[in-house]
Amino acid sequence: MAQQDYDIADGTGQAVLTDLNAVFDAVLSTNEGSEIPTYAVKGTMFVHNNVLKIKHGTGESDITTIGNITTANLGFLSGTGATMTGALALQRTSQSASAPAVHFGDTDTGLYSEASTTTVDVTVNGTRRATFNTDGLALNSTRFLQFAHSNGTLNLKQVVPSSGAGSKTINIPHQNSTLLTQDDFGTNSGVTSFSKITEIFRDNNTSTLRLAGGSNSSAGANIVLYGGLHSSQANRFAFYAGNTLRAFLDNVGVFFTGTPSFVDTWDSTNIVFRGHRVNANCKAQFTTGTHPDGTARNGATDGTFIGIDSNGNSIFENAEATLMKFAVNGYTRQIITSTGKVVVGINAAASVGDGLFQVQGTNGTSFASFRNTGTVTSNQIFGGFNAYSGTNDVASIFARQDGATTDARLVFSTQNSGSLTSKMIITSPGHIRFFQDDADNGDDPGFDNQVTGAALEKVTNGACLHISRADSNPVSSLNSNSTGSQFIIFRKSGTEEGSIKLQSDGSGVDFNQNSDYRLKENIVDITDGIERLKKLKPKRFNFIKAKQEHPTSYRTYDGFLAHEVVETCPEAVTGEKDGEKMQQLAPTRLITVTVAALQELIARVETLESK
Repeated sequence: MAQQDYDIADGTGQAVLTDLNAVFDAVLSTNEGSEIPTYAVKGTMFVHNNVLKIKHGTGESDITTIGNITTANLGFLSGTGATMTGALALQRTSQSASAPAVHFGDTDTGLYSEASTTTVDVTVNGTRRATFNTDGLALNSTRFLQFAHSNGTLNLKQVVPSSGAGSKTINIPHQNSTLLTQDDFGTNSGVTSFSKITEIFRDNNTSTLRLAGGSNSSAGANIVLYGGLHSSQANRFAFYAGNTLRAFLDNVGVFFTGTPSFVDTWDSTNIVFRGHRVNANCKAQFTTGTHPDGTARNGATDGTFIGIDSNGNSIFENAEATLMKFAVNGYTRQIITSTGKVVVGINAAASVGDGLFQVQGTNGTSFASFRNTGTVTSNQIFGGFNAYSGTNDVASIFARQDGATTDARLVFSTQNSGSLTSKMIITSPGHIRFFQDDADNGDDPGFDNQVTGAALEKVTNGACLHISRADSNPVSSLNSNSTGSQFIIFRKSGTEEGSIKLQSDGSGVDFNQNSDYRLKENIVDITDGIERLKKLKPKRFNFIKAKQEHPTSYRTYDGFLAHEVVETCPEAVTGEKDGEKMQQLAPTRLITVTVAALQELIARVETLESK
């Protein structure tokens, strides 16, 4: 082992000789040492821990490993052959069917792997012929899987793992000790028939043809075709899982038995379950009873039916005394009980009330919505509710369009004397009208004396409550079983301003208004009562409308003209003379002036009496 910096220093002969010998030792040992020689330059070879290396650049780490000097051929494969102990990794890049990574003299025949797939591909004459992937073996380029035979015997053998049930032998079709050719299978890849195998048949019409998935009828899946004269299963096509019947076809229809797990893996996008109605009903039936092997349930009436009847009506029937459920995303959204109750909504429950149609919801979502996606014309119904007794309509609630716009009114109607008539209407602006017909003809309660009814109006000006009737009966009646009751309270901004109430002794009615001193200011005594009273001009008159309606029996009255009272007591008059609305007079407000005038007269009388 020797390393030397290859620098011959100037010195005595012995010193120079020593340096030369050190250089020769380093050359002879190929600069072997426990450390990488610091003097190594590009091209310098050295042995480090029995590994031959060479410097290939100027950097400290620019070193290439050549091989282990203790291993034959430095670990390289011999041209005459050798055993490779490690893995041989071939790059996928620059590989193709015409340039395989491994070839056998013919440069376009060998093995390769396409860069984009996890495969091992076989190429012959520059064309991919087979591919091994995670799914198995695939033959490419319309090539065929070929089998050779001898002595008239041709078998495929399926070998299972040692822990399995053993090997299985599959016989390859051939005839007269001659392997079937491509012509026997058909030259068209879409042809699956065998020209030399013309029929697979039963021994006779009373026997069965079984395609078994095992050595006996109970081992694996079986398909059984029963002859037309079979003693118990005539003209039946049955499918078995082991010895358990799962489906069969006969002259009645198609029947499936067993648990739903048998169809969990079906591709629903490619399933078409179709029945054709000719004259009678066409039904698919799911029974709840047992189905013994070999016994058709032709007359079964239990379970569920889905189909179409002889008139073309769709059928969805639960023949049991149980619920019919409709579920979405694992939750029941609608049920129909055996008594005819219908429950829809969120988590529809089997425990329902007395209503025949019920909507269940949570967190304020229990409501039904009527949506009209078309064009609704004047007076048409948007949606609503109607109750029918069996002979006629007895009540209804409808949302009906107002005019030619999308504004709508809500109409409540009940039966009266055999006719369904409107009893309450909520108009589009929010007015509530009672005992009004459902027509926009202007005959609103409170405005037309020919109309009996009431109306609550949301108006800017005018009255909010209108009551009228077409006969002489009282317009309204208020009743209380206790005296001192307030029948009507007048409020302004929530504060009570007056009332109409029964007297506490039951002898009459009081008309009250606020008069508390705490509500008043600038209080002074009236000293001109007589002068103001003298200005009042009492009149005798009759009303024009009364004379028009009752020309022979109208009455005359004593009273005042509102515009003449304004000068004396303006607080008793509302409106203006000749204004848009008729002036009104509050006679009770004249009492104060009258009392003041009387007090002044009494004082004068008392003064005269004292003299």
